[in-house]
Amino acid sequence: LGYEFAKWLGVQTPQARVIHNTSLEWLQIKEAAEKARDAASCESDAIGETTCSELLEALELSRCLLFISYVHGSPLLESCSAFESRDSAEKVSAALGR
Repeated sequence: LGYEFAKWLGVQTPQARVIHNTSLEWLQIKEAAEKARDAASCESDAIGETTCSELLEALELSRCLLFISYVHGSPLLESCSAFESRDSAEKVSAALGR
């Protein structure tokens, strides 16, 4: 429902879908996480290995997951003028509120 309202208001929102643990896509995600964990282990990347292990644990405990697409935008930290003037601050704040 929230997605439909946002779409009508012209707010960019991500597409989303549910992936069940009985689907082929679930298996592909699991296999990719296992390969990434193994690669991180070979490269002595402890953070990557831990992240992949936690993902695999979550997959074992779950029946489905929500896959959400990326919404393109620009980071506020990279905008030096986002809150420079009152007018631009109001526009940025209104956009964030939408």
